[in-house]
Amino acid sequence: MSYMKKLTLIVLLLSSLIGISFGQLYAGEQFSASSGQDVSLDGGKLVIQPTTAFSGSCLPGRLAPFAPEMVPGTAYSIGPGAIAVTYTVTIKYNPRTLPAGVAASKLRLYQVENYEWSPVTGSEVNTTTFTVTGKMTSTGTFAVLTGTPPAFENRIYYRTYLSGEATLYRALPTNLQAEPLSNLTGLAGAYMHELVVSPQRNWLCVIRYNPISGYDLYLTNIDGSNPTLLFGGWADADGIAVSSDGSTIYFGYEKVGSTLWNVVKISVATGVQTMVHSGGSTWGPSLGGGTVAFADGETITTISSTNVVSTFKSPVADGAVDNGLEVSNDGTKVIWSTDDGTVYSASIKGTGLTKLLPGSSQLGANVNPHWSPDGSMFAYESWVGGSPGLYFVSLSNLSNPTQFIGSNSNLGSAMTKSAQILGWR
Repeated sequence: MSYMKKLTLIVLLLSSLIGISFGQLYAGEQFSASSGQDVSLDGGKLVIQPTTAFSGSCLPGRLAPFAPEMVPGTAYSIGPGAIAVTYTVTIKYNPRTLPAGVAASKLRLYQVENYEWSPVTGSEVNTTTFTVTGKMTSTGTFAVLTGTPPAFENRIYYRTYLSGEATLYRALPTNLQAEPLSNLTGLAGAYMHELVVSPQRNWLCVIRYNPISGYDLYLTNIDGSNPTLLFGGWADADGIAVSSDGSTIYFGYEKVGSTLWNVVKISVATGVQTMVHSGGSTWGPSLGGGTVAFADGETITTISSTNVVSTFKSPVADGAVDNGLEVSNDGTKVIWSTDDGTVYSASIKGTGLTKLLPGSSQLGANVNPHWSPDGSMFAYESWVGGSPGLYFVSLSNLSNPTQFIGSNSNLGSAMTKSAQILGWR
């Protein structure tokens, strides 16, 4: 098959997540607007009028952080990036989609600032034309909301797997309250090998293992519905990472009949793949703050956002990097576990190597560590003491971890053996 046919196939495979093509979702609907000119986008559901001429793209929906207060079908992102430009936004809403008891007169325009929804000053609703209008001062993500959502508290995401179903949960570390998010019944009959939650906390990227087809990569809604196959038929696969803007997916896989392990990044706007690493027995990749990391045996490689490549070794005596290699959100440090269950951290250049948790003869003693959003804590899985559990612990108090799933936890021990940490967002 020619390169162009392969590329076309990739783009087609990326073409149907929740009825929106990835071309529309990430590349967006292109526009070029003159000063004072009305530009109609998304079939007339969105109209923008810039005060100065500028060109950009309109991305519907899926880049917006989830909020129950959001009116369905009103979320958009105007790109590229975040640039200072003044324009008026008018969004149509469907009155039938308003929550029961919510008066349309309360609707206002909101914009995303640091993943939180903030009201746009001076926005107004017209209940006759079913529109909300406001003035923006920069490109970004905005939507019509029924009110200001409460400040989002970062949660630990984990999944369990019982009776053929993978269930996604998130738990608040502050009060150990857990909330089920999904039963991934859309992918029933196969093992959910690995999942990552999008930075906007509204979709999943899933590696599924099927005894017949092998390892496949899917995108789904946050509830596990509408699975979209991206790639499939691998002999093995480990590690998914998504960039902070959701535009790039990194993943590691091994082709059938090959002993080479590949780390690839793919632009979801174009479907174009770029090989990042090939060869050896690799764990990863992970991505944070623009830094990508992956491991080959005891060797860890990081590539910074400025393309500075660093290579260093995990202590050989503890075995190869085995699980949970992760870059911190600010892209400055990595955390990982080894074959014997020891957990280490270091800077992305390998300096400041620190043993955070000791290993054990117990298989999988401490594995799959994940940084908290601010890098002051980490969550992990542990079999220490012979009883499996999920924990989190502060770097300043490593001797006093909190178990939130297991026999000594407030959330109970049910499904502990199948529980897997997915991330902390």
